Parts: sequence; structure tokens; C-alpha cells
Amino acid sequence: MTSPKKLNKFIDKLQELVRQLEKDRNVVVHQHVNQFYYMQKIAELRTLAEQFAEAEERIVRVSGWIDEEYATLFRQWRKDLHWLRLSRQSL
Repeated sequence: MTSPKKLNKFIDKLQELVRQLEKDRNVVVHQHVNQFYYMQKIAELRTLAEQFAEAEERIVRVSGWIDEEYATLFRQWRKDLHWLRLSRQSL
């Protein structure tokens, strides 16, 4: 999986290419290199990067909820298990 840092670096390089194409008005260059293709792909990659960041944030939140529930349930389970063992010994 591509890291966000690597993706941002690549987006910067794509933007630099687009800037160079904007400056170069040579028809031959624009016949071979589609500036708008790169502009579209930059927008798509940015959108995907935002979605990825949102998904990561959600994972962190859900992971925190799981950790809290696990800790609470584990404590209760140990307490109840201990009580059951003691109650069986007294029978």
C-alpha cells in the first residue's frame, strides 16, 4: 500500500508536470502529453487520499471503542469467574 507521504510527494511531481505543460505552448508537446489527464488524476488521488485519511480516523475511533469495551468486559468477566469459582468451592 502506498503511504500518504509517498502519495503526496507523487502528487507534487504531477503538479509540477502540469505547471510545465501550462508554460509550454508547443502543440507537439500537447499532442503527446495530455495535461488534462494529469489534472484529473491529481484530483482523483487527492479525493482518495482524503477518503483514506477519514477511514484511518474512523479505524482509530472504533479501535478505541473496542479497547474500552474489552477492558470493561474483561474486568467484569474476571470478577464473575472468580465469584463462580468461590461459590462452587463453598457448595
